[in-house]
Amino acid sequence: MAAHYYYFQGVGRSWNNEYTAWTTGKPWDFQYNEPTFYIVPETYAFLQTFRSAFKQVSRPVSLPADFWKGTLPERRAWFNREVLVKYLPKEILPGDLLAGARFNIQTSACLTEKETKERDRRVYGPKGARAAMLWFHNHGFGNAGATSGHLIPDYGRIIREGSSAKVMGSNQVKLVKV
Repeated sequence: MAAHYYYFQGVGRSWNNEYTAWTTGKPWDFQYNEPTFYIVPETYAFLQTFRSAFKQVSRPVSLPADFWKGTLPERRAWFNREVLVKYLPKEILPGDLLAGARFNIQTSACLTEKETKERDRRVYGPKGARAAMLWFHNHGFGNAGATSGHLIPDYGRIIREGSSAKVMGSNQVKLVKV
C-alpha cells in the first residue's frame, strides 16, 4: 500500500505511536494532567476516563530510596529521564531523520499523597479549575490557545546546527548525552 495511506491503516499498521503510561506505583499517583487539555473541548467528556485509564495501564518505574525527599521538580525530572532512558522502547523507523518517534508518554505527576489531595482540591473542587473551565465553555467561549504538541519544531535547524540552540537570544542549552 502507498506510504501516504499509512495513517489510515489505523491499528493495522505495523507501528503506532500509542501512549505509554508510567507510575511511581503509589495508590494516589496519576498521569493525566487534565488542565493541560482544557484548551481541547472535545476532551471534556472524557476527562475522568483519561485519568482512570492511564492509571490502569501505567507501568511501574523503580524508584530510588530517597526519591520522595527531592523537590517536585527534582522528582519529575528524575522520573521522566528514567522513563526515557531505561523504560521507553527505542525505535528508529525507516526514513526517520531523528531518533525518538515514540514520544506520546504520560508520566507520573510524582506528587506526594498530601500534594495530590491539594492538587485535586484545586482542580476538582467546587471553585476549582475544572468548574471554571466548564463555566467558560458553557458561556460560549471557545478555544483560546495552542495545544501542547501542536507546535512544529524546527527539525531542519536541529539537523543543521545540532542539539544546542540559543534560548531567548542569550543562554546556551545543550542536550545531555545519556
